[in-house]
Amino acid sequence: MIYARVFVFWRNFHAVFLVFIKTFPRTVHSQSMSDQELRDLVAANHLALQQLIQAQREDREQMQAQRKELAERYAREDAERAREDAERAKAEAERAKAAEEYRKEQEQKAEEYRKEQDRKDEAFKQQMAELGKQIGGLGNRFGSFTESLILPSMARILYDEFGVDHVSIRTKSKRNGGSLELDAFGYSNGTKNVAYVVEVKASIRKRDVEQILEILSKFPQYFTDHAEKHLYGIIAGLDAPEDVRKLMAEEGIYYADITDDVFQMDTPEGFQPRDFSLVPA
Repeated sequence: MIYARVFVFWRNFHAVFLVFIKTFPRTVHSQSMSDQELRDLVAANHLALQQLIQAQREDREQMQAQRKELAERYAREDAERAREDAERAKAEAERAKAAEEYRKEQEQKAEEYRKEQDRKDEAFKQQMAELGKQIGGLGNRFGSFTESLILPSMARILYDEFGVDHVSIRTKSKRNGGSLELDAFGYSNGTKNVAYVVEVKASIRKRDVEQILEILSKFPQYFTDHAEKHLYGIIAGLDAPEDVRKLMAEEGIYYADITDDVFQMDTPEGFQPRDFSLVPA
Protein backbone atom coordinates (compact mmCIF):
# COMPACT_ATOMS: atom_id res chain seq x y z
CA MET A 1 0.00 0.00 0.00
CA ILE A 2 2.78 2.48 0.90
CA TYR A 3 4.63 1.71 -2.33
CA ALA A 4 1.54 2.52 -4.42
CA ARG A 5 1.19 5.92 -2.75
CA VAL A 6 4.86 6.77 -3.33
CA PHE A 7 4.49 5.80 -6.98
CA VAL A 8 1.41 8.03 -7.42
CA PHE A 9 3.18 10.97 -5.74
CA TRP A 10 6.22 10.57 -7.94
CA ARG A 11 4.09 10.32 -11.10
CA ASN A 12 2.17 13.50 -10.25
CA PHE A 13 5.33 15.34 -9.30
CA HIS A 14 6.98 14.30 -12.55
CA ALA A 15 4.03 15.50 -14.63
CA VAL A 16 4.02 18.91 -12.96
CA PHE A 17 7.79 19.16 -13.37
CA LEU A 18 7.56 18.45 -17.11
CA VAL A 19 4.95 21.12 -17.57
CA PHE A 20 7.14 23.56 -15.70
CA ILE A 21 10.19 22.72 -17.85
CA LYS A 22 8.24 23.10 -21.06
CA THR A 23 6.65 26.40 -20.12
CA PHE A 24 9.48 28.03 -18.22
CA PRO A 25 11.53 29.25 -21.26
CA ARG A 26 8.46 30.55 -22.90
CA THR A 27 7.41 32.25 -19.73
CA VAL A 28 10.72 34.03 -19.54
CA HIS A 29 10.34 35.28 -23.12
CA SER A 30 6.58 35.69 -22.99
CA GLN A 31 6.81 39.31 -23.99
CA SER A 32 8.32 38.26 -27.34
CA MET A 33 5.59 35.58 -27.98
CA SER A 34 2.74 36.16 -30.40
CA ASP A 35 -0.84 35.90 -29.35
CA GLN A 36 -1.22 32.53 -31.02
CA GLU A 37 1.79 31.14 -29.27
CA LEU A 38 0.52 32.45 -25.98
CA ARG A 39 -2.84 30.79 -26.52
CA ASP A 40 -1.13 27.52 -27.45
CA LEU A 41 0.96 27.76 -24.30
CA VAL A 42 -2.08 28.36 -22.14
CA ALA A 43 -3.90 25.50 -23.84
CA ALA A 44 -0.93 23.21 -23.31
CA ASN A 45 -0.71 24.19 -19.67
CA HIS A 46 -4.43 23.69 -19.26
CA LEU A 47 -4.27 20.25 -20.90
CA ALA A 48 -1.36 19.24 -18.70
CA LEU A 49 -3.24 20.43 -15.65
CA GLN A 50 -6.35 18.55 -16.70
CA GLN A 51 -4.24 15.41 -17.23
CA LEU A 52 -2.72 15.90 -13.81
CA ILE A 53 -6.15 16.31 -12.23
CA GLN A 54 -7.44 13.23 -14.10
CA ALA A 55 -4.45 11.21 -12.99
CA GLN A 56 -5.02 12.26 -9.39
CA ARG A 57 -8.71 11.38 -9.68
CA GLU A 58 -7.85 7.96 -11.10
CA ASP A 59 -5.33 7.46 -8.33
CA ARG A 60 -7.94 8.30 -5.71
CA GLU A 61 -10.47 6.01 -7.33
CA GLN A 62 -7.91 3.23 -7.55
CA MET A 63 -6.96 3.70 -3.91
CA GLN A 64 -10.63 3.74 -2.92
CA ALA A 65 -11.22 0.56 -4.95
CA GLN A 66 -8.24 -1.08 -3.30
CA ARG A 67 -9.42 -0.04 0.16
CA LYS A 68 -12.90 -1.30 -0.66
CA GLU A 69 -11.49 -4.57 -1.97
CA LEU A 70 -9.37 -4.98 1.16
CA ALA A 71 -12.31 -4.13 3.40
CA GLU A 72 -14.50 -6.63 1.55
CA ARG A 73 -11.79 -9.27 1.73
CA TYR A 74 -11.30 -8.69 5.47
CA ALA A 75 -15.07 -8.77 5.93
CA ARG A 76 -15.28 -12.05 4.01
CA GLU A 77 -12.42 -13.50 6.05
CA ASP A 78 -14.03 -12.34 9.30
CA ALA A 79 -17.35 -13.78 8.16
CA GLU A 80 -15.66 -17.07 7.21
CA ARG A 81 -13.89 -17.25 10.58
CA ALA A 82 -17.14 -16.46 12.34
CA ARG A 83 -18.91 -19.17 10.33
CA GLU A 84 -16.16 -21.70 11.11
CA ASP A 85 -16.27 -20.75 14.81
CA ALA A 86 -20.04 -21.16 14.79
CA GLU A 87 -19.77 -24.54 13.08
CA ARG A 88 -17.12 -25.70 15.58
CA ALA A 89 -19.24 -24.47 18.47
CA LYS A 90 -22.27 -26.25 17.00
CA ALA A 91 -20.28 -29.47 16.45
CA GLU A 92 -18.90 -29.28 20.00
CA ALA A 93 -22.40 -28.73 21.38
CA GLU A 94 -23.69 -31.68 19.37
CA ARG A 95 -20.81 -33.88 20.63
CA ALA A 96 -21.48 -32.80 24.21
CA LYS A 97 -25.19 -33.51 23.76
CA ALA A 98 -24.46 -36.92 22.22
CA ALA A 99 -22.03 -37.74 25.04
CA GLU A 100 -24.60 -36.74 27.66
CA GLU A 101 -27.30 -38.80 25.94
CA TYR A 102 -24.93 -41.78 25.74
CA ARG A 103 -24.05 -41.41 29.43
CA LYS A 104 -27.72 -41.30 30.41
CA GLU A 105 -28.46 -44.27 28.17
CA GLN A 106 -25.64 -46.29 29.73
CA GLU A 107 -26.76 -45.34 33.23
CA GLN A 108 -30.31 -46.40 32.38
CA LYS A 109 -29.08 -49.71 30.95
CA ALA A 110 -26.90 -50.27 34.03
CA GLU A 111 -29.85 -49.56 36.31
CA GLU A 112 -32.10 -51.89 34.31
CA TYR A 113 -29.39 -54.57 34.38
CA ARG A 114 -28.97 -54.17 38.14
CA LYS A 115 -32.72 -54.48 38.68
CA GLU A 116 -32.86 -57.52 36.43
CA GLN A 117 -29.94 -59.11 38.32
CA ASP A 118 -31.62 -58.36 41.64
CA ARG A 119 -34.80 -59.97 40.34
CA LYS A 120 -32.88 -63.02 39.10
CA ASP A 121 -30.94 -63.25 42.38
CA GLU A 122 -34.16 -63.15 44.35
CA ALA A 123 -35.76 -65.75 42.09
CA PHE A 124 -32.62 -67.92 42.41
CA LYS A 125 -32.70 -67.62 46.20
CA GLN A 126 -36.36 -68.65 46.23
CA GLN A 127 -35.64 -71.58 43.92
CA MET A 128 -32.71 -72.69 46.07
CA ALA A 129 -34.82 -72.40 49.21
CA GLU A 130 -37.55 -74.46 47.61
CA LEU A 131 -34.99 -76.96 46.34
CA GLY A 132 -33.49 -77.15 49.82
CA LYS A 133 -36.93 -77.92 51.22
CA GLN A 134 -37.46 -80.59 48.58
CA ILE A 135 -34.02 -82.10 49.13
CA GLY A 136 -34.55 -81.95 52.87
CA GLY A 137 -37.87 -83.68 52.49
CA LEU A 138 -36.34 -86.22 50.15
CA GLY A 139 -33.48 -86.76 52.59
CA ASN A 140 -35.92 -87.27 55.42
CA ARG A 141 -37.96 -89.73 53.36
CA PHE A 142 -34.79 -91.52 52.24
CA GLY A 143 -33.55 -91.60 55.83
CA SER A 144 -36.87 -93.03 56.99
CA PHE A 145 -36.72 -95.57 54.18
CA THR A 146 -33.15 -96.52 55.16
CA GLU A 147 -34.11 -96.92 58.80
CA SER A 148 -37.20 -98.97 57.93
CA LEU A 149 -34.95 -101.20 55.82
CA ILE A 150 -32.05 -101.53 58.26
CA LEU A 151 -33.55 -101.41 61.77
CA PRO A 152 -35.47 -104.70 61.58
CA SER A 153 -32.33 -106.42 60.34
CA MET A 154 -30.28 -104.81 63.13
CA ALA A 155 -32.80 -106.00 65.71
CA ARG A 156 -32.35 -109.55 64.38
CA ILE A 157 -28.54 -109.19 64.45
CA LEU A 158 -28.57 -107.84 68.02
CA TYR A 159 -30.70 -110.76 69.16
CA ASP A 160 -29.03 -113.52 67.15
CA GLU A 161 -25.38 -112.51 66.86
CA PHE A 162 -24.83 -110.39 69.95
CA GLY A 163 -27.22 -112.34 72.18
CA VAL A 164 -28.93 -109.35 73.81
CA ASP A 165 -32.16 -109.76 75.74
CA HIS A 166 -33.75 -106.43 74.89
CA VAL A 167 -33.84 -104.24 71.74
CA SER A 168 -35.35 -100.76 71.54
CA ILE A 169 -35.91 -98.70 68.39
CA ARG A 170 -35.79 -94.93 68.52
CA THR A 171 -34.88 -94.62 72.18
CA LYS A 172 -34.58 -91.14 73.67
CA SER A 173 -33.49 -89.93 77.12
CA LYS A 174 -33.66 -86.42 78.62
CA ARG A 175 -31.47 -85.11 81.43
CA ASN A 176 -30.88 -81.57 82.77
CA GLY A 177 -32.44 -79.83 79.78
CA GLY A 178 -30.57 -81.95 77.23
CA SER A 179 -31.48 -85.07 75.33
CA LEU A 180 -29.84 -88.01 73.58
CA GLU A 181 -31.58 -90.14 70.96
CA LEU A 182 -30.46 -93.57 69.73
CA ASP A 183 -31.57 -95.12 66.45
CA ALA A 184 -31.42 -98.58 68.06
CA PHE A 185 -30.32 -99.88 71.44
CA GLY A 186 -29.78 -103.47 72.56
CA TYR A 187 -28.71 -104.66 76.00
CA SER A 188 -28.48 -107.61 78.38
CA ASN A 189 -28.45 -107.61 82.13
CA GLY A 190 -27.06 -110.22 84.46
CA THR A 191 -23.72 -111.78 83.84
CA LYS A 192 -23.44 -110.37 80.30
CA ASN A 193 -24.10 -106.78 81.45
CA VAL A 194 -23.58 -105.33 77.96
CA ALA A 195 -25.14 -102.57 75.82
CA TYR A 196 -24.92 -101.78 72.10
CA VAL A 197 -25.68 -98.35 70.60
CA VAL A 198 -26.65 -98.44 66.91
CA GLU A 199 -26.57 -95.49 64.49
CA VAL A 200 -28.18 -95.95 61.06
CA LYS A 201 -26.89 -94.00 58.02
CA ALA A 202 -27.61 -94.36 54.34
CA SER A 203 -24.07 -93.40 53.32
CA ILE A 204 -21.52 -93.36 56.11
CA ARG A 205 -18.99 -90.52 56.24
CA LYS A 206 -16.26 -89.48 58.66
CA ARG A 207 -18.62 -87.08 60.47
CA ASP A 208 -20.91 -90.04 61.23
CA VAL A 209 -18.06 -91.82 62.99
CA GLU A 210 -17.38 -88.66 64.99
CA GLN A 211 -21.09 -88.45 65.84
CA ILE A 212 -21.34 -91.97 67.31
CA LEU A 213 -18.16 -91.38 69.32
CA GLU A 214 -19.83 -88.30 70.85
CA ILE A 215 -23.01 -90.28 71.54
CA LEU A 216 -21.06 -93.05 73.26
CA SER A 217 -19.24 -90.49 75.44
CA LYS A 218 -22.57 -88.98 76.56
CA PHE A 219 -24.38 -92.31 76.97
CA PRO A 220 -23.65 -92.86 80.72
CA GLN A 221 -25.04 -89.48 81.80
CA TYR A 222 -28.31 -89.85 79.83
CA PHE A 223 -28.91 -93.60 80.26
CA THR A 224 -27.91 -93.88 83.89
CA ASP A 225 -29.63 -97.26 84.33
CA HIS A 226 -27.11 -98.71 81.88
CA ALA A 227 -24.07 -96.68 82.91
CA GLU A 228 -22.44 -99.74 84.50
CA LYS A 229 -22.72 -101.91 81.40
CA HIS A 230 -19.95 -102.62 78.94
CA LEU A 231 -20.72 -100.30 76.02
CA TYR A 232 -20.07 -100.82 72.29
CA GLY A 233 -20.93 -98.91 69.17
CA ILE A 234 -22.33 -100.09 65.82
CA ILE A 235 -22.84 -98.11 62.62
CA ALA A 236 -25.21 -99.65 60.07
CA GLY A 237 -25.44 -98.28 56.54
CA LEU A 238 -25.80 -98.99 52.86
CA ASP A 239 -22.39 -97.72 51.86
CA ALA A 240 -19.07 -96.59 53.39
CA PRO A 241 -15.85 -95.54 51.64
CA GLU A 242 -12.74 -97.58 52.36
CA ASP A 243 -11.11 -94.82 54.43
CA VAL A 244 -14.21 -94.54 56.61
CA ARG A 245 -14.28 -98.30 57.13
CA LYS A 246 -10.65 -98.13 58.19
CA LEU A 247 -11.46 -95.30 60.62
CA MET A 248 -14.31 -97.30 62.20
CA ALA A 249 -12.02 -100.28 62.67
CA GLU A 250 -9.34 -98.09 64.27
CA GLU A 251 -11.92 -96.62 66.68
CA GLY A 252 -13.26 -100.09 67.55
CA ILE A 253 -16.74 -99.42 66.06
CA TYR A 254 -18.69 -102.32 64.57
CA TYR A 255 -19.89 -101.95 60.98
CA ALA A 256 -22.92 -103.57 59.35
CA ASP A 257 -23.93 -103.33 55.67
CA ILE A 258 -25.65 -105.19 52.84
CA THR A 259 -23.68 -108.03 51.35
CA ASP A 260 -25.22 -110.26 48.66
CA ASP A 261 -28.63 -108.65 49.29
CA VAL A 262 -28.41 -109.63 52.96
CA PHE A 263 -27.87 -107.13 55.78
CA GLN A 264 -25.10 -108.46 58.02
CA MET A 265 -22.07 -107.53 60.06
CA ASP A 266 -18.91 -106.63 58.13
CA THR A 267 -16.07 -107.32 60.55
CA PRO A 268 -12.52 -107.03 59.21
CA GLU A 269 -9.89 -109.58 60.16
CA GLY A 270 -8.16 -108.75 63.43
CA PHE A 271 -10.87 -106.30 64.47
CA GLN A 272 -10.96 -105.48 68.20
CA PRO A 273 -14.15 -103.82 69.47
CA ARG A 274 -13.69 -100.96 71.90
CA ASP A 275 -15.47 -100.84 75.25
CA PHE A 276 -16.66 -97.24 75.74
CA SER A 277 -18.06 -97.84 79.24
CA LEU A 278 -16.81 -96.57 82.55
CA VAL A 279 -16.60 -100.16 83.82
CA PRO A 280 -13.03 -101.14 84.72
CA ALA A 281 -11.55 -103.68 82.34
